[in-house]
Amino acid sequence: MGGLSEAIDVLVETDVADLDRFSRLARIEALQQQLSRLQAELTRTVGVADAQHDIDGVTMASWLAWKTHVPKAQAAVSVANARALRRMPAVEEAFAAGEVSADHVRVLAAACRANRERFDKVEDELVADARTCRFDGFARRVAYFRQDADPDGVEADARDVHDRRHLHASRSFEDGVRVDGWLDAVGGGVFLNELTRLEQDLFEHDWAEARAAFGERATVEDLGRTPAQRRADALREMAERSAAMPADAVRGRYLLTVLVGYETFNGRICQLADGTVVTPGQVAGLLAEVDVERVVFDGPSRVIDVGYRRRLFTGGGRRAVQVRDLECQGHPACDTGYERCQVDHIQPWEHHGPTDTANGRLLCKRCHRRRQQRPERPPPTGEG
Repeated sequence: MGGLSEAIDVLVETDVADLDRFSRLARIEALQQQLSRLQAELTRTVGVADAQHDIDGVTMASWLAWKTHVPKAQAAVSVANARALRRMPAVEEAFAAGEVSADHVRVLAAACRANRERFDKVEDELVADARTCRFDGFARRVAYFRQDADPDGVEADARDVHDRRHLHASRSFEDGVRVDGWLDAVGGGVFLNELTRLEQDLFEHDWAEARAAFGERATVEDLGRTPAQRRADALREMAERSAAMPADAVRGRYLLTVLVGYETFNGRICQLADGTVVTPGQVAGLLAEVDVERVVFDGPSRVIDVGYRRRLFTGGGRRAVQVRDLECQGHPACDTGYERCQVDHIQPWEHHGPTDTANGRLLCKRCHRRRQQRPERPPPTGEG
């Protein structure tokens, strides 16, 4: 292990500030890959020690947490990953090469436990997704695999999460109120969607105040509240609005979007607006309080019809782009959901770009602003 320590010493002695931008970014990627390789070797060694019963008197996870000073839950994941890798040769190979991380292994291990026979058939495909997709997209694909491979199991898990919902709110000795709770996917999605919306409103207010006080020099450090404080104030705003709502007010309804033909080109989709995968059983439980719209696809990027929900629904073209793209298309690393994006012309309107779904894409405010600052060249017209 002395050679490893010496190699790390050489790394940390490098003045990263002296590197150019591209070298720093390449260094980050390379370090992450080597970190995954080290995690893989640690996991492999833990697996051998566990299989050979090197530890007496306590579990391998307890010993690992004691000796390495990591949380016991993290140690338990390491042991579980080590055991799972014995049944996942393609995952083990990719992990050893630094192509996937310990988090990928954890997700894939759960998929393997769901249905070992089905997993063996698609292991290479899922590993390829792990290598190439953003982690959240990869996790969604594995979630859909689990729904298909073990439908009863995922429904049971969803019911268990729902049954464990709770909320505690109590006065502290300083007369403050401590709030702690747990919500299932649907209930949590409703809560987070409204909390995020109100927090964004408060952020815009804080930003306007900072710009008024400091002008163009304003930064996030000049905002009057921290993000945590804005979320606390947003929660209070939710309570105040609830108290002010008339008893006979019409409550909001869920919108269920049925994508006809989408699965043929893009694969299965059953998720909330924020990308959280839900089970068919969770959707079925909402059918008494939803509005339904239909979107018909005849190709991976072409929408030929947007139906209407029972109440008035306008902006069919905009909605078609939303359900097709689901998140910002401005940069591969951007995962802003469609509700916080705007529809932008791929070929700009001023350069005769048509206003149709094929020429539309979702862009968040940041990516749209970057495009305006660095506009793309219009396509050649063919004229001399």
